[in-house]
Amino acid sequence: MSVARLGASISVDGMTDLQTFADSWSSAITLLGQAAGKSVYDLCTMGFDATIARQIVKLADIYHGPASAPRQQEQARNHATAMRHTFHTLNAIEKIVRKADTAHSWRIRFELTQCAATIRVIEDAGAELLAELRNDDAEAGTDAGTDGPSMSVSARRVGDSTLADLSVRGPSHLIKAARDRAAAYAAENDIHEAEALLRLASSTGGSDGDGEAAGPEITPAVIIPIDASVAAWEKTSPNQFRLSLTNGTTMTGADYTQARLSQYGHALLVDAVTGQDLGLYKLTENPNARFANQLHRLIQRLKTPVCAAPGCGKPADECQMHHIKAYKHGGKSEPDNYTMLCDFDNGRNDDDPDKPRYGRIEKVAGLDYWVPAFGGQPRLNDHPVARGGAIRVARRILEREEARA
Repeated sequence: MSVARLGASISVDGMTDLQTFADSWSSAITLLGQAAGKSVYDLCTMGFDATIARQIVKLADIYHGPASAPRQQEQARNHATAMRHTFHTLNAIEKIVRKADTAHSWRIRFELTQCAATIRVIEDAGAELLAELRNDDAEAGTDAGTDGPSMSVSARRVGDSTLADLSVRGPSHLIKAARDRAAAYAAENDIHEAEALLRLASSTGGSDGDGEAAGPEITPAVIIPIDASVAAWEKTSPNQFRLSLTNGTTMTGADYTQARLSQYGHALLVDAVTGQDLGLYKLTENPNARFANQLHRLIQRLKTPVCAAPGCGKPADECQMHHIKAYKHGGKSEPDNYTMLCDFDNGRNDDDPDKPRYGRIEKVAGLDYWVPAFGGQPRLNDHPVARGGAIRVARRILEREEARA
C-alpha cells in the first residue's frame, strides 16, 4: 500500500491503513531511499501533494544523494533509522542546519539524528550545538594581540543519558600532561580515563594537585521508606507527622527517622505507596513562608532530580519550582503541590486545564506525570536520572523486600 493513498480501512495483511502510515512515517529514511532520484512531478503522480513531494525530494537528496561528507551522511542515515525519525523531525534538523555555516552541516546532522525523534529535544540539543560551534568559530579566528587561536572550554549534555561532552583547547603540553596523569590514575583505580580526568580536575586538593580525586562535593541524603511497623500516619503541622505503629504506640517522624538513621546526612521520610513525603529532617524552616523555601526545594530535588517533563534531563539545580495546581487557581505552596520543571517546560505547561495546548504535569499516586493536552496515556520521565527520584527508589526497595519475603 502506498503511504499517500489511504482508502480502505483494512490492508491485505490485516494491518490497518492508519497503522501502516504511522509505521512508514517513523521510517522516513527508508522512504527517502525509495524516493531518491525521483522528481516532484514523479511523486505527485503517485498521489503525494506538491508540498510533501518537495520536502521528500529535498530530504532524499540530502540523505541519499551526493554529499561532501559521505561517511557522516551514512552514519546520520543509520542514526535516523535507529531513532525512527519522521519527516517533521528531519525538517526540524534542517532548520538548525540553516542557522550554521555550511561547513558544519554534516556534523549537525550527525549529532542531531542521534537525538530522540522529538522536536523539542532536537531544538534544545540544536541550540546547545549551535552555541558550541559559534564559540569554536570565534576562538578559531585571530584575536587582537595574538598570532593564533585562543584557548577555550565548552560543555553540553548528551541526550537521554547521564553523560556530557567536555571540549577543551589549551597548551598542548598541558593537555598531554593531563591525559598522562589521567591514564595513570585510571589504571590504578580501574576506571575509564575520562572519569579519571574529571575526578582529578575536581580534586579536593590544592594547586599542587595532591588532593583526593573524589569529584565535586555532594551533600548526602538518605531515603527512608516507612515499613510494615507503621500502620498509619497523620500530619500534625507543616512538615511534621505522627506515625501510628502496629505495637499500639506512636512516634513523630523525626523520632522514627532517628531510630533508623545513624549516618550523617539529610533524611527524607516517604510513604512509597501514596508518594507522600513525611518530612525532611536536620533542617528547620519558617512555616509561614509564602514561596518554596530551602526545605521545600531540597525535598523536591530528592523526589525530582531532573525536570519532570518526559525526555528532559535538565538537572533540578537548574530547574524552577513549579506549582502543579497554579497558585492563581488556588494551588498551595507546599511539597504536595510542587515539582521541578526547566524554564522551557515550565513556560509551556498548561496551568489552566480548561485551556489545553501543550499538556500539563499532574500528580498521580505521588509521582509527577505529563498528561497530553488532548488525551492519551500519562507519561513519567524515563530519563536515567529521573528514575533515581526518592519515591521511585523507595518503591523499588519495597518491591525487593517483598520479593525476598
